[in-house]
Amino acid sequence: MPLNPLSIEISHLGTIAEPDPSSELTMADRGLDQSIQPMVASNAVGAKEETYLKFRLDAQTAAVIPARSIQEAFILPARQLTAMPNLPAALLGLTNRRNQIIWVVDLAQLLGLSIFDASTRQYNLLLIQVGMLQLGLAVHGIEGMVRLSTDRIQAPIGQMSVSLLPYLQGCTWTSQNDQPEILLVLDAEAITQSPILNSG
Repeated sequence: MPLNPLSIEISHLGTIAEPDPSSELTMADRGLDQSIQPMVASNAVGAKEETYLKFRLDAQTAAVIPARSIQEAFILPARQLTAMPNLPAALLGLTNRRNQIIWVVDLAQLLGLSIFDASTRQYNLLLIQVGMLQLGLAVHGIEGMVRLSTDRIQAPIGQMSVSLLPYLQGCTWTSQNDQPEILLVLDAEAITQSPILNSG
């Protein structure tokens, strides 16, 4: 059976930890006070630019996803994540967000890069939506919104992991502390169609 958030059996719902609003930190709480929705709307200005959410897959690897695919970015305490047995390691478990049961994926591990420490006490989470499907992506850190020229997105550079390529739209450059930095431009739809989420 595909591991689809829309097909979770009702019998599982009682096992999912209820969210604790007092312990959650939103983007605004962390100083990322740019609203996602207004930034998405501004994409109409300048057809050759698009708004992306920038984050870290690990300490060395920066990536972006189009803001139009992002519903929320927030911190999820580990105790609000319910692990499920006999699933691929990249699937961290299920969480309850606004009365919706959502799968949470270790994005870096899904892409074949790294894994979260088992002692992690909280996760930086991106909630993406493609069509009717929502998915939580646990990432190393969230850095905020950036505007990128779509004309500068190029084919993957150098030797990329074979496991990463199916999820890439391409690569582009930005500046980080006055130094050039490569950004991986990820495809939200390809992530939701990962074999890990649709195996069975």
